[in-house]
Amino acid sequence: MSPCSLSFVLRQPDDGDGLARFEAIVESDSFAGKIQFWGYAEQFDELAEKLKGFPASPESRVEHALGSPGVGLCEMKFECIDGVGHVAVWAELEAEHPVFPSNEYQKSKQCILVDPASVDQFYVELKGLGSGSEIRASLYGK
Repeated sequence: MSPCSLSFVLRQPDDGDGLARFEAIVESDSFAGKIQFWGYAEQFDELAEKLKGFPASPESRVEHALGSPGVGLCEMKFECIDGVGHVAVWAELEAEHPVFPSNEYQKSKQCILVDPASVDQFYVELKGLGSGSEIRASLYGK
């Protein structure tokens, strides 16, 4: 398996209010980042639907965020980078809490390169995470 990946893992299931705690892990060849964030399982289903059949054209682009500022944030941008369907995924992570005593949040930003078949498999895993039948969804790069 490639050392490059983007993964989401369920850490604390929904206790009835709809919110659950997830972990986002991004690893490129030379950088890595990990955060925990609060979110709704439906957010993964929304991302999956945006990525269904991605990329449809060389101009294809998808942007999506999970979590939100102050509770952990993962902002992603999926872009087709050539006519053969190769994809660059940029993921920026923002910590759940600022670094005391400042008001600044730690951040990391990584890029992984993937092929369309990997995006198709990620789609399936995201649907599982969104429905509660899976606890992990991973996108592996090259």
